[in-house]
Amino acid sequence: MIMQLICGKCKRTLEFSGDRPSFCAFCGNALADTKVIEPSDPDPNAATLAAEKADTAEAAPVACIGGYRLLRSLGTGGMGSVYEAEEMESGRRVALKLISTTYASSPDAVDRFRQEGRIASMIAHPRCVFVLKVDDDAGRPFIAMELVEGSTLKDLVERKGPLPPEEAIAKMLDVIEGLQAAHRVEVIHRDVKPSNCFLEEDGRVKVGDFGLAKSLVKDSQITKTGAFVGTPHFASPEQVRGEAIDQQTDVYSVSATLFYLLTGHPPFAGSDPTATLARIVSDPMPSLRRYKPHLPAALDKVIQRGLERDRKQRYADLEALRQGLTNLTPGKLSGPALALRGIAFAGDCALLWLAALLIFGLWTQSNRPATLFDPVIQHGIGLLLFVAYFTLLESTAGTTLGKVVFRLRVCTERWVDPPSLGAAALRALTCGACVWLGFVVGALLAWLTGAAWLGEIGPWLWLAVGGGLLVSTMREQNNFRGWHELVSGTQVAQVSWSRQRQALVGSGGWLLSFLTSRRLKTGMPQLGQLPEKIAGFAIRGVLKWTPTSKILLGEDASLGRRVLIWMRPQSKPPLDLARRDVGRRTRLRWLASGKQGDLQWDALLAPSGCPLPEFMHSEGRLEWSEARLLLEDLARELSASCTDNTLPQSLTPAQVWVQPDGRAQLADFQLSQDESSDGAASANGSDQVRGLALLQQISTLLVEGGGADSSTGPMAVPTAVKDLFIRLGSDSGARFATVDAFLTEFNTVTD
Repeated sequence: MIMQLICGKCKRTLEFSGDRPSFCAFCGNALADTKVIEPSDPDPNAATLAAEKADTAEAAPVACIGGYRLLRSLGTGGMGSVYEAEEMESGRRVALKLISTTYASSPDAVDRFRQEGRIASMIAHPRCVFVLKVDDDAGRPFIAMELVEGSTLKDLVERKGPLPPEEAIAKMLDVIEGLQAAHRVEVIHRDVKPSNCFLEEDGRVKVGDFGLAKSLVKDSQITKTGAFVGTPHFASPEQVRGEAIDQQTDVYSVSATLFYLLTGHPPFAGSDPTATLARIVSDPMPSLRRYKPHLPAALDKVIQRGLERDRKQRYADLEALRQGLTNLTPGKLSGPALALRGIAFAGDCALLWLAALLIFGLWTQSNRPATLFDPVIQHGIGLLLFVAYFTLLESTAGTTLGKVVFRLRVCTERWVDPPSLGAAALRALTCGACVWLGFVVGALLAWLTGAAWLGEIGPWLWLAVGGGLLVSTMREQNNFRGWHELVSGTQVAQVSWSRQRQALVGSGGWLLSFLTSRRLKTGMPQLGQLPEKIAGFAIRGVLKWTPTSKILLGEDASLGRRVLIWMRPQSKPPLDLARRDVGRRTRLRWLASGKQGDLQWDALLAPSGCPLPEFMHSEGRLEWSEARLLLEDLARELSASCTDNTLPQSLTPAQVWVQPDGRAQLADFQLSQDESSDGAASANGSDQVRGLALLQQISTLLVEGGGADSSTGPMAVPTAVKDLFIRLGSDSGARFATVDAFLTEFNTVTD
């Protein structure tokens, strides 16, 4: 007898004839308390209505909790419900997650709920939903999070259907960026799926719902060993088998989510969760092209590797997967790469010329008399070899012997897939006609007319004309594509080396060492002279103490994360709403504000790493590739700050921090006790002038180094970059007018 269950979370109908399923095959929701619909039920929709009523009943808690006013329900599922709420003190809108009353009486469930908030709070990245607070009100725990106004990737696919590959890859690169931030603090999400990826208004994606996340350094025993956690359709084989998990678990789920975005289907699906889980651990890996034959083979290959059942064959981490996805589209050829392309082509032609001479020599070993027609045969053999060589190698391997030396490959216009056999043949025939045919025609004319000079001069004249025709269409706008590439729909791309950035500095040790040095300074207040707490932040020490600016190191006791308490006289202007709303990774995240005596204060998430001048002093200098990344981050932040009027009043190199991953972050203040330095780089002038002045100071610091190792001399930078740096400090008309103008030209310079 066929019976039905209607999931109370996603409202989908599940049919079964044997044992009732324990989880929804579509969303993974537990079905223990869901009513079974038997054929005798007069109205199957009654179960749906009952489920909706149950949700509504759960969605009507007290109107206020923990200083937040609940406004409307955003959804339910798992262990609780999420509401849009308003912080009554500041008016800030947040997403407030409340534990369900069903689980509120279970100590284990409450501990798991609190663990979700603690683990998620370890991550501060624009591509992850930010946790603001974890607290209790009258014994009921709640989590206050950043409010993301928008739908999910699951909603997007259900509304629009499968996404174009460029759009799907862009969405998942956002997801990867957020998860990499989690992995850097050794947090594994374990439940990556389309419904946990939230769309912002600008189309960017944030990862949320760390309810099943696992910290590898603060592991909890709440989840029983061997118990399956996750959503069946996107769970990794090791999750299904109850094995130990690591970063590769998220690699699998990200790949499965991308598969869904491209096809509208999860990689494996069964009639119930048990069947789905069985297929994940036993069925062969699916192919994208089974559902969408037009998708590029290179993309299919990347996703299949991400879905490998054997973890030794799967991408080792998210960085490897990210590189696989970013390398799917041909990059822009640089000037040096264009020169290498010419050298590679000349090398291939030289090999073919030698091969033609060898074949012709073997053919003429019969001691027959030489004729004027022999050059025609010799060059004809060369032309046939030319067409066959380039057609076969470029259509199968996407490269040739000459190109592979310089990491060049031939691909289609949009993807790095090798061209089809027909496109490669058309490309080779067109190029051969322009390059090699002149030798055949010249030799043929010499044979017909008896004029030997035509065989000597004619080919080179034709080569000049044909070569000019090939390169006549090459422009930077079309990625330097020749005429033979335009007619065949192909292009040449350069394959980049895969290199994962190592941590440049420690994650948080510098602040503590700086705090220790502050304690040794006379005139600095000691802990006993400070309040034990400011709002919910425990005070751990003093980082700076001047008449106009006091900075304390605090700790959010409920989340275990460090914060900076920036205290100023109430006569100073407060941080405006635009600054409080900044969520860029290149800026310190604002958390809260208030008043303490005659001072106002703002709490900001403490940076990791250390200030750039301190780093340069200890390390000497960076590699250019690392310095370039820092400069680009800083320029982007300064440009954005000028646009939204959130540029700090003071701007000094000491406010630029180097993060452990080598990225830059701009602080609103510096920790130096020198009052005069607070405004030294502020200088008079507009925000654009001040921003450009800071860029000039930072570029000088990066090039000259910090003094710890001066034996190697200044950092080597490309000539074009030196010219940009000179213009930053120029007083002539060549000086940049805006930070964005500098950034635009900086991004066009190749390494």
